[in-house]
Amino acid sequence: MKLHHIGIVCKKDDINNFLFSDKIEESIVDKNQNNNLFFSYDKNKNIWIEFVCPINEKSTVYNYLKKKGPGLHHLGYEVNDIELTINKYKEKNNFIFINKYIINIPCFGGAIRTAFFFNNNVILEFLSIDEK
Repeated sequence: MKLHHIGIVCKKDDINNFLFSDKIEESIVDKNQNNNLFFSYDKNKNIWIEFVCPINEKSTVYNYLKKKGPGLHHLGYEVNDIELTINKYKEKNNFIFINKYIINIPCFGGAIRTAFFFNNNVILEFLSIDEK
């Protein structure tokens, strides 16, 4: 398991306050969660930064941003087998399963399978590139 990206919740206007590299590589609309996603790659640290910006009040991060303000939201870990990982962490007492879905993120390699868990006040995202 490798740390793949850091997810930061913010308004679109706040991205430059967190931008570690020179530019946004890609942006997409996540219709599953009502968020705009912006991606930046830090070549020196070999890690992606994902900016999660709510589209509307139905966004999965709208209340999070309203309550806690902009900042760290989740850590994304790349795994080889997403279903095996989901089953493994569902069996652990201190991990709470949030959701899973498939989304196309070209800069991550195309379609990815992703699953979110909550653990000790941290949201963890496990993702694998869909080889199908």
